Amino acid sequence: MRNLTGLWLLEQAARQWREQGTAVTLVELVSEATAIGPTRAAFDITAPGLVTTEDVLGTIRELCADAGQAAPSAPGEVTRCIVQSLALAYRRTIALCERLTGDPVEALHMIGGGTRNALLRRLTADACARPLRVGPVEGTALGCVAVQASAVGDLQADELPAVLARSADVYTVDPSGADARYWQQLDETVPTNGSAA
Repeated sequence: MRNLTGLWLLEQAARQWREQGTAVTLVELVSEATAIGPTRAAFDITAPGLVTTEDVLGTIRELCADAGQAAPSAPGEVTRCIVQSLALAYRRTIALCERLTGDPVEALHMIGGGTRNALLRRLTADACARPLRVGPVEGTALGCVAVQASAVGDLQADELPAVLARSADVYTVDPSGADARYWQQLDETVPTNGSAA
């Protein structure tokens, strides 16, 4: 199991913009980032400085500049950079899993609040070049209810997968295949702190 930074980076960036007087919503940010399209700006989301900083925007600019990239500045550009960086981290983690196990990863699964982010879904499928099975949004809550139902005898363990499958909308996002070279170049140029891939 590997724990990767999630969309809290975007939430922290949005909080910082609001504190600076720029009114933003996550929906607007993702819409702007989608319209911008692929950029050459990305960073290692496992960089230790991201965990301790109160200035997420400044730290992202520094990480991009350290990698010789043009640092994003507008909210939509920063959002695109964050989401691309998340997808890149997922790509690198899949590669690491395959190297460690010797087994191919044939599909990805995304659950939780991040599944609501259409740009993250699309970029993750494309960066990892694998089908992305999406949902449920409330995967943790559903799992907790299922385990409790099993513990009190309302469900048998072998019934859990079928019950959970009927309890949530799950769908697949297939990779477009259009940006394979882009993701390879980004993977080659964005430095890691040694813990990613």
